[in-house]
Amino acid sequence: MTYSEKLKDPKWQRKRLEILSRDKFKCQWCGNGEQTLHVHHKSCSSTGNPWDVANEDLVTLCEDCHWVNHNKEMVMDIRQITYCLVLGGKYKSAIRFLNKVFRELDKINNGKR
Repeated sequence: MTYSEKLKDPKWQRKRLEILSRDKFKCQWCGNGEQTLHVHHKSCSSTGNPWDVANEDLVTLCEDCHWVNHNKEMVMDIRQITYCLVLGGKYKSAIRFLNKVFRELDKINNGKR
């Protein structure tokens, strides 16, 4: 069974609903309850089954916060770019960071997210 198939398993669906309910159907980072919500695994199970993770290692995140969580390096690069451009950093350094971010965005847009 593939991981995406496991996410459709009733065992995961029950656990997911339990976590969403525990977190009052709101993102635990930003408080958003309107956007699509995900249950993020802070750790993996030794069995590879998403439902075998302890509840304290699961957290409700909105789609945007979940994406940020899995792309922290790119978000940090964007902060670095902002520093370089706004606070008088080196222009060439900012361009290098931008190129890296655009490469990552291309991967995401091509379905490799």
